[in-house]
Amino acid sequence: MSTTTNPAEAVIPTGADEMRKFLKRAQSGDASTLPALRKLLQDPASVDHFGGNLAEQAELSLIEAAAGKNLMFREALLRKLELMRAELAGPDPTPLERMLVGRVVACWLQVQDADVRYAQGQQGCTFAQGEYHQRRMDRAHKRYLSGAASQHRPQADQRRRRLPRRREREGQPVKDGRGAARAVAGSPGTPGRNRFPLPRLRRLSD
Repeated sequence: MSTTTNPAEAVIPTGADEMRKFLKRAQSGDASTLPALRKLLQDPASVDHFGGNLAEQAELSLIEAAAGKNLMFREALLRKLELMRAELAGPDPTPLERMLVGRVVACWLQVQDADVRYAQGQQGCTFAQGEYHQRRMDRAHKRYLSGAASQHRPQADQRRRRLPRRREREGQPVKDGRGAARAVAGSPGTPGRNRFPLPRLRRLSD
């Protein structure tokens, strides 16, 4: 079978009925849909729309398993994860930061799901079932801490890179590579001493 057609020359169905038939053919393995499908997927929004975002699929699967038909619980979980992503990523995250924050949030969801299922299933739980839930909780917790540490490191590095520029803007002494303070033109107060000392960056423990 030939799939060498240039995607730019492919024709994407425009009507709703034509698009449904086209997608059905693609899902059933019709290779003749590949050129148009690849052209359609040039739009990044289409990649997520047609299932390319596996992280989102995994998250929605966990939420569906937890909430079932309870729409209130489902929407509350979705909103909670949205708030967490916004809080952790900040106002202007880099693509890497967005990816790491997404992983941290996904791991948080797995940890809470494991904890809740263990807590709610203790009555009538066998020893083997309890051991299974405990192992699941421990593994989810380790992944969560690993994801949190990975997300923390690039943010801490960015803060360290921004700190000298911030001090220069505020007229505060800036330390060189040897740890010695170098004077900044127009620096107020005694050289080597900050008038408004900045708080220490909080480091994540291992």
